[in-house]
Amino acid sequence: MSKITPIIPKALIGKTIGITGYSGYIGQHLVHYLEKAGHEVFLIPRAGAETSNQLGRRIATKWNTPLELASQLEVLDNLVIINLAGYFINNHSTKDLSKLIDANLDYPLKIFEALIKTQHKNIINVGSSWEYTETGIIQPINLYAHLKAANAKMLSWYAEHHPICVTNLKLNDTFGGSDPRVKLMPLLKESVKTGETANLKIAAQKLNLLYITDVIEGICEAVIDNYKIKNHTSRTIFLLATETITLGALTKKINTELGIKLKVSFEDSSETRSGLRGIWQAAPNLENWYPRISLNDGLLNYFGKNYAY
Repeated sequence: MSKITPIIPKALIGKTIGITGYSGYIGQHLVHYLEKAGHEVFLIPRAGAETSNQLGRRIATKWNTPLELASQLEVLDNLVIINLAGYFINNHSTKDLSKLIDANLDYPLKIFEALIKTQHKNIINVGSSWEYTETGIIQPINLYAHLKAANAKMLSWYAEHHPICVTNLKLNDTFGGSDPRVKLMPLLKESVKTGETANLKIAAQKLNLLYITDVIEGICEAVIDNYKIKNHTSRTIFLLATETITLGALTKKINTELGIKLKVSFEDSSETRSGLRGIWQAAPNLENWYPRISLNDGLLNYFGKNYAY
């Protein structure tokens, strides 16, 4: 199957897309496709970071305070900030606290503070659907999700007191393209390549897998939609795939439906288990957006035809 390329809306022409977390999985893909479509990108590193010209891209020079960053943002044309900054750990230990707080709380907070010191007002704040239960109750599943929820809460406060337009965009499981993360899908892909058994935990764990193409298109659509909302507005919307599947069913789909040779071993192979967090499938989705890539097509693209048998 051929590579799937996102459709980047022409409505972004004339806007400067400021991106935090640009070196991460989603950030790298987003920057690549925005630039490929000819859109203006401005990279925003962390406070105190030494910066250098990255392939001719526009990037903020070293800044230490929100005011120093604001002076650089102020001169940009029609800026919208996409906050992708984050550091994911499912089960943290005490030694992880510094990285978690810096990436998921301190860095974003300084970005928010810089934004309100400029004439710009639009921000897309990317968080996690794991901040919510399957019935829509705010109940973050781990510290990472708690910190993401705190970002949304802080932006709600900023929107009350400043004329900014906030879209908190919640993502679930993302996959596709080049993915260096130590997460499920790269693990399965490596197992397919090597032929070694992937050791997994709970077959009944539910997943909502959204292909990277749909993620990029959804973020871009969220930017366009954000320009339509009023000042002093903070709202939350989700990007979700139409299909939720258990981990066990996913591995069977890869093997039987798609013909990709994958060996797995589960600690708990039961397809049903009580007490597991599910997906809020009825969450408010972004209007005028829907996933174009089916789970089957996304999996075939991700694993590649060379791994079929």
